[in-house]
Amino acid sequence: MIIVFFNSYKSQKFFFQSIAPALIFLLSFFQVNSQKIKQDSIKKEIELKLSQKNFTPNDTTYINLLNSLAYEIKYYNVDSVLTLSNQSLQLSSEINYLDGKIKAHANLGDYYADAGYLKKGRNHLKKAIEILNDQNTINKLYVDIKSKMSGLYLKENNFTKALNGYLECIELAKKIDYNIRISSSYEDIAYLFVHQKDYVEAVKYYKKVIEAAKKEAEPGYYAGIFTNLAAVYVKMNDLENARKNIDKSIQYFEKTNKLDWLGYAYTIRGSIYLLKNEFDESLNWLLKAENIFKNLDDERSEIFLYIELAKNYKSLKKSELAIKYGLRGYNLAVKTKNPRGIRESVEVLYKINKSENNFEEALAYHELHKKLSDSAQSIENQSILVAYKSKLLHDIEKKELIIKNEKALYNQKKYIYLSIFFLIIAAVIITFVTLNKRALKKINTELNIKKEALEESEKELKELNKTKDRLFSIIGHDLRGPIGAFKELLKLFDSGLLSKEELLGFVPRIKKDIINISFTLNNLLSWGQSQMKGSSIQPKKISLYKLIQENSNLLEEITHKKGITILNNVPTSVYVWADKNQIDVVIRNLMSNAIKFTPKNGKITLTTTEQQNSWQVEVSDNGIGMDKKKTKHLFLKNNNKSTYGTENEKGTGLGLILCKEMIEKNNGTIWVKSIPNKGSSFFFTLPKEKLD
Repeated sequence: MIIVFFNSYKSQKFFFQSIAPALIFLLSFFQVNSQKIKQDSIKKEIELKLSQKNFTPNDTTYINLLNSLAYEIKYYNVDSVLTLSNQSLQLSSEINYLDGKIKAHANLGDYYADAGYLKKGRNHLKKAIEILNDQNTINKLYVDIKSKMSGLYLKENNFTKALNGYLECIELAKKIDYNIRISSSYEDIAYLFVHQKDYVEAVKYYKKVIEAAKKEAEPGYYAGIFTNLAAVYVKMNDLENARKNIDKSIQYFEKTNKLDWLGYAYTIRGSIYLLKNEFDESLNWLLKAENIFKNLDDERSEIFLYIELAKNYKSLKKSELAIKYGLRGYNLAVKTKNPRGIRESVEVLYKINKSENNFEEALAYHELHKKLSDSAQSIENQSILVAYKSKLLHDIEKKELIIKNEKALYNQKKYIYLSIFFLIIAAVIITFVTLNKRALKKINTELNIKKEALEESEKELKELNKTKDRLFSIIGHDLRGPIGAFKELLKLFDSGLLSKEELLGFVPRIKKDIINISFTLNNLLSWGQSQMKGSSIQPKKISLYKLIQENSNLLEEITHKKGITILNNVPTSVYVWADKNQIDVVIRNLMSNAIKFTPKNGKITLTTTEQQNSWQVEVSDNGIGMDKKKTKHLFLKNNNKSTYGTENEKGTGLGLILCKEMIEKNNGTIWVKSIPNKGSSFFFTLPKEKLD
């Protein structure tokens, strides 16, 4: 590690005699792999600077070298990153070197973000952005730091700010033709979708990455993209595409000896064979990766290598090695505060222990994995990402469409007159088609009207036929019988077979039949009138008390004969607005039904209940009652059945249907409640009287 203190820089002699040799010595510790060409180059420049006689640590070139080295080793020597960045920040602050302060804050932001101290990381990045904002310039450094801030928001699972930040980076990068940043921002967005396990969308954005990188990218950049794309295909279990992409990467990394990327690529190659259940081949690639990482300090890549090795040894039934590598991955993930690494290592440790029947250990890892999974991603952020995904696609496609349209319009100017000509022809055709369409529409409308009229006429004819059939049925069964019997009596009397005294003996029976005939005829006439097309009601103010009392008097002889008491509890002050003749028929039918089904010495009660705009009338009896099945069909038109009363009184089955039609025509409703052997209550409502 590089540890240099600059509080004694006033004495250059002291620096050269004590600090400089130490720094040169410590630089040798960075010589770990031949692939770190850029790091070595920077270190040589630092050595050259330190060896100069006129060297001063406040030299901006030296500060820039410290920042560059800190950036290059951020994946390999994180402690040295902190030391170098702090030194750079101190030196830059002493001479107010803004560019040095910006880069030092950016490196410190990276360091603390990777170490899991997200708040500290964000504060350093904010300071860098504040300095850049004061300069009021948009350059590559500004866009890079904006991208770092977005990456930090991603680590905080704040997908809204992360996605907004990457979108802003794309727009800013386009303004300054910073194509590599456009490409990398698309890659960052792709990673957002990977994080949400939307791998299909992630693949789409990796293709945008490749497209955006065409102008400036080096082969190594493409190799890195192919590696990450292969990792996504592995998650999709699309092993053929994963193999094609990773083979491209491995070929380049082996050729250029880029060992850090090569180790990662070998890990992915091993994962592909693992998913294909080719465990020995998988182990071969993973061990090659492990051999590379032994000489590197890339802890993030090592975590997932150990997880894959643990999976492989589990499949090979080598549980001790599986647990060993699973724990290595877990401990390294905890050390580096890597949430994904912790979750995946815990999951593999659970599966290993479960397969070995170490149930106590397995349960502990299972509970830890569930806890980590539940807290890893909030539903709110998922829905936000989906919403922003739609917005992102829309905005990008919209901009691309605008560009294409502008080019198309430019190329089509020479064809404008021809286009106008075709438009005129099209307008004529459309006009002709429209006129024909309107004519057809008019004809169809007329046909539909006629069809509806025919259907309505057909419906009316069917109803008239039903009415006719009902009338003939009632006349044939309920009127012809009593009249025929009366006719036969008169014949017998005329022929002398029946004496006067015997005829007088039939008078009570004849009277009863005539009353029934009269009641039935009255219902038939009322119902027939109600069925007539165009028939109307004539509402007026009616006293319910008087109407009920008149019908009580009319039915007095029948009620007296059965010993039935009718209680008119309707107040004399109750008035309704309805057709008097129709309501008279309703009350008479309901009272007649109550008398019919009430045994001797029974009681019929009529009461009213005031409602907001109407009166509710109740006709109740303590008669034989009905079950729910019978009450359900009482008011149906196709219900022709009539029930005999307590003394075999016969009815037409028409009365209640007539009541329903007349009540509804007078803006009311009718219903019934009944309990077998306890009685029935018929209810209907009518509007209150209208006040002048």
